[in-house]
Amino acid sequence: MTDFEAPAVQLGAIGPEIALLTMALLILIVDAFIPEGEERWYLAVLATIGFGIAIVLAVNQWGEHELHLARMVAVDNFATFVKISLAGFGVLTVWLSGDYFRG
Repeated sequence: MTDFEAPAVQLGAIGPEIALLTMALLILIVDAFIPEGEERWYLAVLATIGFGIAIVLAVNQWGEHELHLARMVAVDNFATFVKISLAGFGVLTVWLSGDYFRG
């Protein structure tokens, strides 16, 4: 019987998405414990930090041209551009929705 050999998993290709997911879960947990009517300005700050981390992780992928996770995730300049653009639009959306954070 042959020994089990675990495949090499490189999660760096989905690093920006993992960062956004982690920050979104943190924001949901923090928001659940904020009393109704309180200001929520720090949720915008947390969201901005999450988007910033995602942008940094995406910029680090610039110039790579590879397929990861059983050829299901493409890492190339176009994918990196889209990730950075969407994160930038996310930051704009968060800071333009100031009425929600005022309580």
